[in-house]
Amino acid sequence: PGEKYELSETLKDGWVQTNIYCEDDREEYELSRNSHVYNDDNEDENEDSVWLYVPTGETVQCYVLNTKVEVDLGIDKSDGGVTTQAGANYKYTLDIKNSSELFEATAVTVTDKLDGNLKYVSYTGTDWLCTLTGANGSGFGGTLTCVYQKSLPTKSSAPTITVTVQVSANPSVTSIDNIAEVTGKEFDPN
Repeated sequence: PGEKYELSETLKDGWVQTNIYCEDDREEYELSRNSHVYNDDNEDENEDSVWLYVPTGETVQCYVLNTKVEVDLGIDKSDGGVTTQAGANYKYTLDIKNSSELFEATAVTVTDKLDGNLKYVSYTGTDWLCTLTGANGSGFGGTLTCVYQKSLPTKSSAPTITVTVQVSANPSVTSIDNIAEVTGKEFDPN
Protein backbone atom coordinates (compact mmCIF):
# COMPACT_ATOMS: atom_id res chain seq x y z
CA PRO A 1 0.00 0.00 0.00
CA GLY A 2 1.05 3.53 0.74
CA GLU A 3 -0.55 6.92 0.34
CA LYS A 4 -1.26 9.12 -2.62
CA TYR A 5 -0.70 12.87 -2.09
CA GLU A 6 -1.70 15.85 -4.16
CA LEU A 7 0.87 18.62 -4.54
CA SER A 8 -0.61 22.03 -5.15
CA GLU A 9 0.26 25.65 -4.58
CA THR A 10 -1.47 28.99 -4.91
CA LEU A 11 0.79 31.41 -6.74
CA LYS A 12 0.89 35.17 -6.29
CA ASP A 13 0.22 37.32 -9.34
CA GLY A 14 3.27 37.66 -11.51
CA TRP A 15 4.73 34.23 -10.68
CA VAL A 16 4.60 30.93 -12.53
CA GLN A 17 5.40 27.42 -11.31
CA THR A 18 8.28 26.13 -13.41
CA ASN A 19 9.36 22.91 -11.75
CA ILE A 20 8.53 20.39 -9.04
CA TYR A 21 11.33 18.08 -8.04
CA CYS A 22 10.90 15.17 -5.63
CA GLU A 23 13.37 12.64 -4.25
CA ASP A 24 13.41 9.67 -1.90
CA ASP A 25 16.08 7.13 -0.96
CA ARG A 26 15.61 5.14 -4.18
CA GLU A 27 15.13 7.66 -6.96
CA GLU A 28 14.83 11.24 -8.08
CA TYR A 29 12.08 12.46 -10.34
CA GLU A 30 10.87 15.70 -11.78
CA LEU A 31 7.17 16.47 -11.94
CA SER A 32 5.37 19.08 -13.95
CA ARG A 33 1.79 20.25 -14.05
CA ASN A 34 -0.48 17.48 -15.36
CA SER A 35 2.09 14.77 -14.57
CA HIS A 36 1.60 12.01 -12.05
CA VAL A 37 3.52 9.45 -10.07
CA TYR A 38 1.14 6.65 -9.03
CA ASN A 39 1.03 3.26 -7.52
CA ASP A 40 0.68 0.28 -9.84
CA ASP A 41 -3.03 0.96 -10.35
CA ASN A 42 -2.24 4.08 -12.45
CA GLU A 43 -5.74 5.36 -11.84
CA ASP A 44 -6.64 8.64 -13.49
CA GLU A 45 -6.93 11.74 -11.32
CA ASN A 46 -7.60 15.45 -11.79
CA GLU A 47 -5.49 16.56 -14.78
CA ASP A 48 -4.79 19.95 -13.15
CA SER A 49 -3.07 18.43 -10.12
CA VAL A 50 0.28 16.85 -9.48
CA TRP A 51 -0.11 13.57 -7.58
CA LEU A 52 2.61 11.59 -5.88
CA TYR A 53 2.49 8.05 -4.50
CA VAL A 54 4.57 7.57 -1.36
CA PRO A 55 5.22 3.95 -0.29
CA THR A 56 4.49 3.13 3.35
CA GLY A 57 7.38 3.99 5.64
CA GLU A 58 9.23 6.13 3.12
CA THR A 59 9.90 9.84 3.14
CA VAL A 60 9.76 11.91 0.00
CA GLN A 61 10.95 15.49 -0.17
CA CYS A 62 9.56 17.77 -2.84
CA TYR A 63 10.81 21.17 -3.94
CA VAL A 64 8.78 23.68 -5.91
CA LEU A 65 10.54 26.21 -8.11
CA ASN A 66 8.65 29.37 -8.97
CA THR A 67 9.84 31.97 -11.43
CA LYS A 68 8.89 35.63 -11.49
CA VAL A 69 7.29 36.44 -14.82
CA GLU A 70 9.53 39.06 -16.42
CA VAL A 71 9.30 40.52 -19.89
CA ASP A 72 11.81 42.78 -21.60
CA LEU A 73 9.89 45.37 -23.59
CA GLY A 74 11.67 47.92 -25.73
CA ILE A 75 10.59 50.77 -27.96
CA ASP A 76 12.29 52.42 -30.92
CA LYS A 77 10.89 55.73 -32.09
CA SER A 78 12.06 57.09 -35.43
CA ASP A 79 11.23 59.92 -37.79
CA GLY A 80 13.68 58.67 -40.39
CA GLY A 81 15.74 61.85 -40.04
CA VAL A 82 13.08 63.96 -41.74
CA THR A 83 12.86 67.70 -41.04
CA THR A 84 9.43 69.29 -41.17
CA GLN A 85 7.98 72.76 -41.55
CA ALA A 86 5.57 74.77 -39.41
CA GLY A 87 1.97 73.90 -40.26
CA ALA A 88 2.94 70.67 -42.08
CA ASN A 89 2.08 67.08 -41.30
CA TYR A 90 4.85 64.93 -39.90
CA LYS A 91 5.12 61.14 -39.52
CA TYR A 92 7.08 58.98 -37.13
CA THR A 93 7.12 55.28 -36.26
CA LEU A 94 6.99 53.34 -33.01
CA ASP A 95 8.46 49.82 -33.02
CA ILE A 96 7.83 47.60 -30.00
CA LYS A 97 9.78 44.44 -29.14
CA ASN A 98 9.61 41.80 -26.39
CA SER A 99 13.18 40.54 -25.92
CA SER A 100 12.25 38.08 -23.15
CA GLU A 101 13.30 34.52 -23.90
CA LEU A 102 10.79 33.02 -21.44
CA PHE A 103 7.54 34.98 -21.26
CA GLU A 104 5.10 36.63 -23.61
CA ALA A 105 3.95 40.17 -22.81
CA THR A 106 0.28 41.05 -22.39
CA ALA A 107 -1.59 44.35 -22.19
CA VAL A 108 1.27 46.02 -24.09
CA THR A 109 0.65 49.77 -23.96
CA VAL A 110 2.51 52.61 -25.61
CA THR A 111 2.17 56.08 -24.08
CA ASP A 112 3.28 59.02 -26.24
CA LYS A 113 2.98 62.49 -24.66
CA LEU A 114 2.61 64.99 -27.48
CA ASP A 115 4.22 68.40 -27.21
CA GLY A 116 1.86 71.38 -27.19
CA ASN A 117 3.12 72.26 -30.69
CA LEU A 118 1.90 68.96 -32.15
CA LYS A 119 -1.65 68.05 -33.14
CA TYR A 120 -2.57 64.38 -33.51
CA VAL A 121 -3.92 63.56 -37.00
CA SER A 122 -4.02 59.74 -37.33
CA TYR A 123 -2.28 56.44 -36.80
CA THR A 124 -1.89 53.11 -38.57
CA GLY A 125 -0.83 49.85 -36.98
CA THR A 126 -2.26 46.36 -37.31
CA ASP A 127 -3.81 45.11 -34.03
CA TRP A 128 -3.20 48.42 -32.24
CA LEU A 129 -5.97 50.60 -30.78
CA CYS A 130 -4.85 54.20 -30.20
CA THR A 131 -6.73 57.05 -28.49
CA LEU A 132 -5.82 60.63 -27.68
CA THR A 133 -6.70 62.30 -24.38
CA GLY A 134 -5.90 65.67 -22.87
CA ALA A 135 -5.47 67.77 -26.03
CA ASN A 136 -6.20 71.49 -25.73
CA GLY A 137 -9.25 73.14 -27.32
CA SER A 138 -7.45 73.40 -30.67
CA GLY A 139 -6.42 69.74 -30.57
CA PHE A 140 -2.74 70.30 -29.76
CA GLY A 141 -0.79 68.35 -27.13
CA GLY A 142 -2.29 65.53 -25.11
CA THR A 143 -1.32 61.90 -24.63
CA LEU A 144 -1.63 59.26 -27.32
CA THR A 145 -2.18 55.81 -25.77
CA CYS A 146 -1.92 52.72 -27.98
CA VAL A 147 -2.88 49.26 -26.70
CA TYR A 148 -1.82 46.11 -28.55
CA GLN A 149 -4.83 43.84 -28.96
CA LYS A 150 -2.83 40.58 -28.81
CA SER A 151 -0.15 39.13 -26.58
CA LEU A 152 3.43 39.74 -27.73
CA PRO A 153 5.34 36.42 -27.89
CA THR A 154 8.89 35.95 -26.71
CA LYS A 155 11.67 37.32 -28.91
CA SER A 156 9.26 39.08 -31.25
CA SER A 157 8.12 42.49 -32.42
CA ALA A 158 4.64 43.93 -32.71
CA PRO A 159 3.51 45.55 -35.97
CA THR A 160 4.86 49.08 -36.41
CA ILE A 161 2.70 52.02 -35.34
CA THR A 162 2.92 55.00 -37.70
CA VAL A 163 1.69 58.27 -36.18
CA THR A 164 0.86 61.39 -38.17
CA VAL A 165 0.87 64.73 -36.38
CA GLN A 166 0.57 68.32 -37.56
CA VAL A 167 3.12 70.88 -36.45
CA SER A 168 1.67 74.17 -35.22
CA ALA A 169 1.67 76.96 -37.83
CA ASN A 170 3.35 79.19 -35.23
CA PRO A 171 5.43 76.82 -33.05
CA SER A 172 6.84 78.21 -29.83
CA VAL A 173 10.09 76.21 -30.29
CA THR A 174 12.44 75.28 -33.13
CA SER A 175 13.02 71.72 -31.91
CA ILE A 176 10.61 69.26 -30.25
CA ASP A 177 11.64 66.40 -27.99
CA ASN A 178 8.99 63.72 -27.99
CA ILE A 179 9.44 60.56 -25.92
CA ALA A 180 7.22 57.47 -25.91
CA GLU A 181 7.19 54.67 -23.33
CA VAL A 182 6.03 51.05 -23.43
CA THR A 183 4.66 48.98 -20.55
CA GLY A 184 2.92 45.64 -20.12
CA LYS A 185 1.01 43.75 -17.46
CA GLU A 186 4.05 41.68 -16.51
CA PHE A 187 7.04 42.92 -14.51
CA ASP A 188 9.76 44.52 -16.63
CA PRO A 189 13.05 45.19 -14.79
CA ASN A 190 14.16 47.83 -17.32
